[in-house]
Amino acid sequence: MLYYIKYKCITDPVWKGKQVVIITGPNQELAISLIKRLKALFPVGVLPETKETVAEINGVHVECYPSHHLESARGIPTPILIWLDEADYWGSINNAQEARVLAERYIGKSPGLAIVLTSTPSSPEGLFSQIERLPDNQCLYKRMTMTYQVGLGKIYLPKEIEKARQSPSFPREYCGEYLGEAGNVFDERKIQQIAERGIFLENKRHGVTPLAWEKVLAIDPGYGSSKFAMVLLGKEVEFGYLEVLYAEEFEKAGFNEMLAEISRLWNNCRIDRIFIDGSAPELISAVKDQVVGESSYNYLEQIKRYESKGWNPLQYFKVLPINFRTLAKDMLTHLKRLVDSDVLAISPASFNKLIVAMRTAYSIEYSLKKSVGAHDDLLDAMLMASQYFVLPPPLPSS
Repeated sequence: MLYYIKYKCITDPVWKGKQVVIITGPNQELAISLIKRLKALFPVGVLPETKETVAEINGVHVECYPSHHLESARGIPTPILIWLDEADYWGSINNAQEARVLAERYIGKSPGLAIVLTSTPSSPEGLFSQIERLPDNQCLYKRMTMTYQVGLGKIYLPKEIEKARQSPSFPREYCGEYLGEAGNVFDERKIQQIAERGIFLENKRHGVTPLAWEKVLAIDPGYGSSKFAMVLLGKEVEFGYLEVLYAEEFEKAGFNEMLAEISRLWNNCRIDRIFIDGSAPELISAVKDQVVGESSYNYLEQIKRYESKGWNPLQYFKVLPINFRTLAKDMLTHLKRLVDSDVLAISPASFNKLIVAMRTAYSIEYSLKKSVGAHDDLLDAMLMASQYFVLPPPLPSS
């Protein structure tokens, strides 16, 4: 893009007297760095002296703004190019959307204006993923995906690509996949072992769900703009591994459609328990009454009454609510212990989104930051499912 800007400033008379607006992430140093690199494409002394975020090239004013100072980029008289650089990594999708709105408001005011968005892909819920999913008749942009194959033999040597494949970020950095940012919760080596174990066990059972295994279905409901996620976790009988047998997320899910899917899983997979996010009482009642055949009347009071008598509700109810507000940190701690204990198995061939969710999970003091990770709803379902299986306590040190 910097070479393109240089070329157009020098060769295109239409650009003369116009402005080029570059918007970077929320870091002033990024803006300074881009202009510095642009100026470095010219011999020393050719361009006039300007401040660090501005270049004057053949009558074209080029200025770079960090995304948190967008007010400075308003009121540009005649922009000819607006470039949003790395716009999938601006801290939040709201920042990127605001910059996009700012750029697109000039479409009717500046004839010949080009708007360019470039970025390495980030989250599956981010700005670029949203634009990519738009139908052609609703998208303002020509969409181009530049994977490593485009540059193979040009800017990349085959041996360099083979070395790059060893990195877990390879699918994002070189293949255009939306993986989110690297997380800090689960060790990458452990995740790779979970994936290898998952492939082995899936092939061993030929993709069939064993009815004899103990199983729990965890549900993180979501309707409309949110996603509806479900994870089925089973305990393999030969080695005691905990294998994910089903992990799906649904966009724009309908209540009755999801209830039918839960019923299908319950009837076909011989599930022992169903855990549902406690913030969805309507779904909990419907699953109890219509799927499992368990009374939903005052189910919270029933659970409290059993607990007051020292009885474990897990032994008496098939469908149980999970309170994320009070249990979130404990659930994440428990799932991390399962990961570190080498008992989990998740096949990336069938459930790669869940692998990505664990790989990008980011927390501060065991509080997950949803703006960083990908496929958060699937991870929430996995957190709930893992609570059903308790590891034996560690052996005392000698």
